[in-house]
Amino acid sequence: FDAFCEMIFSSLAMNARLRAADDLGALRQMQKSSRKALSSALGTLGEALSGKRRKVAASREDSPLRRAFSTVAAFLGRSVAAPKGEELASERGESLRDLARASNLQLRRVTLAGPWWISDGAPLIAYVQENAEKSSGGGEMSGTPVALLPSGRGYRLVDDEGERRVDERIAATLGQDAIQVYRPLPGSPLGGMDLLRFGLAGTKRDMGAVLVISVCLALLGMISPEVNRQIFGEVIPQAERGRMLQLFGILVSVALSSGLLHLANGTAFLRTESVMDHDVSAGIWDRLLRLPVGFFRKTTSGDLANRALGLFMLRETASRTVKTLLVQSVFLIFFLGQSFWYDWRLALSGLACLFVPAALTVVVNVVQLRFQRKMIGLQNRLLALTFQIMTGISKIRVAGAEERSFARWAELFGAQRTLGTSARRLEVFLNTVMALFPLSVAIVILFALVRWSAADASYETGRFMAFWSAFGALQGAFFQMVSSVTTTLNMLPMVENLAPILQAEPETGDLKTDPGEITGRIDLEGVVFRYLKEGPPVLKGLDLHIEPGEFVAVVGPSGAGKSTLIRLLLGFDQPESGGIFYDNKDIAELDLGKLRRQIGVVLQSGGLLSGDIAS
Repeated sequence: FDAFCEMIFSSLAMNARLRAADDLGALRQMQKSSRKALSSALGTLGEALSGKRRKVAASREDSPLRRAFSTVAAFLGRSVAAPKGEELASERGESLRDLARASNLQLRRVTLAGPWWISDGAPLIAYVQENAEKSSGGGEMSGTPVALLPSGRGYRLVDDEGERRVDERIAATLGQDAIQVYRPLPGSPLGGMDLLRFGLAGTKRDMGAVLVISVCLALLGMISPEVNRQIFGEVIPQAERGRMLQLFGILVSVALSSGLLHLANGTAFLRTESVMDHDVSAGIWDRLLRLPVGFFRKTTSGDLANRALGLFMLRETASRTVKTLLVQSVFLIFFLGQSFWYDWRLALSGLACLFVPAALTVVVNVVQLRFQRKMIGLQNRLLALTFQIMTGISKIRVAGAEERSFARWAELFGAQRTLGTSARRLEVFLNTVMALFPLSVAIVILFALVRWSAADASYETGRFMAFWSAFGALQGAFFQMVSSVTTTLNMLPMVENLAPILQAEPETGDLKTDPGEITGRIDLEGVVFRYLKEGPPVLKGLDLHIEPGEFVAVVGPSGAGKSTLIRLLLGFDQPESGGIFYDNKDIAELDLGKLRRQIGVVLQSGGLLSGDIAS
């Protein structure tokens, strides 16, 4: 008995020491987390005060993988979140996918083919090979992870030794495969301007180039009116043939320079459009995949597909509109100033005339918005109905409902076409009026010239020709901006149509508890659920207790709630009252992504699609 008591007391003392060690470790971990949170908060405050994005330096205590991932995430303007259950992760080895999931970032494996280091692209995580033989073929990637950041025409490699430009020698030490990290859309509800800012975030350098080149083009364009002034005011009256050849050479040089600058401008904008296409497309698909399942129950497949495709159309239209507004606004400012320099009275007369088509365009497009909103609503319903008819064609034939299906489709299609015809009539009217305005402006300017030149006999022909040339360029830039405003107004119904996708908050694991490795214990206590607030409850006070390793079959007639129960267990829907617990952990507090990855589910109507994604 004494030996037993001695063993008990020694065990209690050992347990006390172990508990104290655990408490000390937890205290140190909490202090470390607090210091890291304080450092991050101070850095965020400094970033807000300075207006500059800070470079996040990874800690030397972190693994090479986390340091490389943190560098790439900081380049994308994202912070790295530690995977939940970090103690378990450190035991089995932290993976790149763990870091990406914790930070809500998407990954894709890419191949570094050809002289990839001489052109910039997306930020990558590559692996330095220990030997000369490269790993490829989709196998396990090995080596020391490093960050590859785009920098001008090429890449910079960032590792523990610092930053250096990637050349052929450094590229030879890297594996053939790398990991591309995608920047996601913000998790909060978005608007059209938020989407535009997201797309333009990575294009500041190229948009700056577009702006600078546009200024150069405007300055070159201002040479032509001055040449016209000299030709009609001095060269022709004095028959100076030698000077005419000189001015002709100047115009040729201006034309060649403008052509080269237009080529450079188009290239810079093409890069901008490509970056926007890449970032916005990836962000849209990432957001669609992260939306809660309940969102997809509110809309049909055809309707959702039309809204998603509208998102891509909006991205393309918005990029071109931004370019037109940026370039033409520069031209407008420069040529407006030049027109006032040559003759401020004629410039005021012409400017007053230009406000008329601008106001008319706004009025017509506001009227068109009513038709376009109705057209987009009908288009959503039409595509949804078409998809339902195509997928249920066999059932329609069995029921002999072909004529009713066609009648329903024709009704929606006819209504849409009627609205489209009304909108096009307004467009034809506007185009007809706009085609007459250049002639009307010319008549007004000539009338003003005749009236004012009668009182001023010294008015020079060259001065008027210079003004006319500058005002013609001003008029062209103005009408292109009006066209861009029209396009912008036409995008409003598209943005409104996308509101359900942009306003829905994606499902993330932020502020959720890591479920760990679930054992199989499931408890449902007093679960009440209904699909509609006013509808009858599908499940009413359901209690169910399943032990680990236990097999339970749920049977019942159609509509009894079997599929609903599975949806609740997967977290697709939330009960009105009651609770669902995995290993005594409330599902409402768990990271659903990590929970679902441990559950095997066989879909009720699952099947493989023929072909592949590319086809």
